[in-house]
Amino acid sequence: MEQIWSKAKKRRWLWGISGTAFSAIGFIGLALFEQYNSVLSEFRADLKHFNETSSEYVKRESFQRFRDHFHESMKELHEAELTRMRLEQELKASDKARDETKRSFSSR
Repeated sequence: MEQIWSKAKKRRWLWGISGTAFSAIGFIGLALFEQYNSVLSEFRADLKHFNETSSEYVKRESFQRFRDHFHESMKELHEAELTRMRLEQELKASDKARDETKRSFSSR
């Protein structure tokens, strides 16, 4: 009987220790989950704040003005290129006419 009684005590002691260990593991798991959840909430708040501040940096209207100015500058650049090409052609034609005039005076 004494041996049965000691087995029962051992069993109760084992269940008590394992229950306490599982409770401690559960408490640690809950604490880690709460910490993870708070870090995640803080990250969401920071991301929201970042999106709010970064949206102020480039407003849609200012970007549209930049695009319009860029397109206008590209048009002006293209027109300047056409004018340069036309002036080069006129210069070549003028040089050719001058050379012809020079040859006609020197042949006289």
